[in-house]
Amino acid sequence: MSEPLKTLILRAITEAVTAIPIVASVKRNPPSPPKRETALFPVVFIYDDVESKVNNNRYSKNTFAVQFETYFLADEEDASDKADLIDSEIYKAVLKDPEILALVGIIRPEGENSSSKQFIDEFTGVLISRYVVVYQHAYGDPADPAK
Repeated sequence: MSEPLKTLILRAITEAVTAIPIVASVKRNPPSPPKRETALFPVVFIYDDVESKVNNNRYSKNTFAVQFETYFLADEEDASDKADLIDSEIYKAVLKDPEILALVGIIRPEGENSSSKQFIDEFTGVLISRYVVVYQHAYGDPADPAK
């Protein structure tokens, strides 16, 4: 039994983000925010969101959002700059990775407000980035990329 295309896409996204040198750890669909005492920062959590599926003759055109939550240690001096740097590295990795591009039709930042910086406390910041992924597979077989 082969794996669904969506699983392969999310695995490729995870691997691309893991390869970013400034990222210490990556987790897909973790159950809770990181524990500062045990997490390797910056840590990126990857979540996939609701998926829409549209029948397009022999193909199913599918769209879903993927959200990156990056927790990083921050101080008053460079917290915003650190968030911008991490955001730009994720942007490059996700939009230019050949393994991801081979699996998807489109991957792009979600709308006008695709990135947001927040500061949880005086030590921890979080960057939230959202992207839209569009891919297709053979109608009725989510494992067949139907290229």
